[in-house]
Amino acid sequence: MAGGFAIQHILIEGRPALVLTGELDLCVAEEFERALLAALAAREAGGDLALDMEKVDFFDSSGLHALLRGARVAAESDTCLCVLASPAVTRVFDLAGVNPRSVPAIRLRAR
Repeated sequence: MAGGFAIQHILIEGRPALVLTGELDLCVAEEFERALLAALAAREAGGDLALDMEKVDFFDSSGLHALLRGARVAAESDTCLCVLASPAVTRVFDLAGVNPRSVPAIRLRAR
């Protein structure tokens, strides 16, 4: 899916989750953030939110900022973002010097 981006809203065991594919860059970061905040609002109180980002082949700092803003909202409601990350996603965390363990609302698992 070169050059494209898609967000799929799914349910996993009755809980909302997002599946992201393609290139998450400045052009679509706002769309991602809106979808993330809507999914956080739709889930049950205290329930975690799964983000499958395994098929994100490009991820830049604007995507990271949107994810971290979502994590801040998640933390305010004792929610964890469970992120299944592609190498592109983990690379930006590394390049930006963001240790996922230092962001309590993010649980990052690399493939």
